[in-house]
Amino acid sequence: MSAASVSHVADLLNRFDFHTLLSGAAHLRPDHVGLAEYTAAGPLSLSFAEFDRRAHGLAGALRRTGLRPQDRVLLNLGASINSVIALAAALRAGLDAVVTPLHMSAGNLGALARQSGAVALIGEARPGAESAIEMLFSVAALASDVRMVCSVGGIEVDGAAPFDPRLLAEGAPDVKPSQTAGILTAAENGVLVKHRQSTLVAAALDFAARAHIGSDAPLLTTFAPAHSPVSRRDLLQAC
Repeated sequence: MSAASVSHVADLLNRFDFHTLLSGAAHLRPDHVGLAEYTAAGPLSLSFAEFDRRAHGLAGALRRTGLRPQDRVLLNLGASINSVIALAAALRAGLDAVVTPLHMSAGNLGALARQSGAVALIGEARPGAESAIEMLFSVAALASDVRMVCSVGGIEVDGAAPFDPRLLAEGAPDVKPSQTAGILTAAENGVLVKHRQSTLVAAALDFAARAHIGSDAPLLTTFAPAHSPVSRRDLLQAC
């Protein structure tokens, strides 16, 4: 490949973000499965069109709360459909998403919220697991910049702004995605690292190519579903 070709590909990838990926998939493959998870009630799945619709609705709802592009929000979510929608929505709304694992303590989350300057905390309320949201109130008390605690998933928790992605798409305002929004993670030394969307997309495309993942090849996620009754052996056999 010539230097000019490499430069052209790099330029294309620099303009590629998650909104471009998702809206493109919703347009080209609207009925194909875009997200899937196992729950206590059985398997759930969403088409790319519905994924895009819910992410757009939630992005509009986040903006209506007063959040503005370049604001930082801390997401404390498991591996679930709502978690992916929340991340896509935050990026579409132009927000920097600080992604944290569920097992982090309130003290460590509070330190990360202070370090990042997060102005909102987002978690998922599930039946019997409302305590995950309640813990975020303790985190908010440790970080003076936090103005709001939000819950996604359709279960209301006192004091938290409830966002149900299933109900927010209708009448959602126009949201102009920003490519400058990124995902922040904490390195082993505690330093926050911001990842550009285009860099993550390029890495994902490279992984798909190296793993020979196409329309007929299964993709095994490295994240365990938040509430999965399926063992790792069952997942490997299924693939």
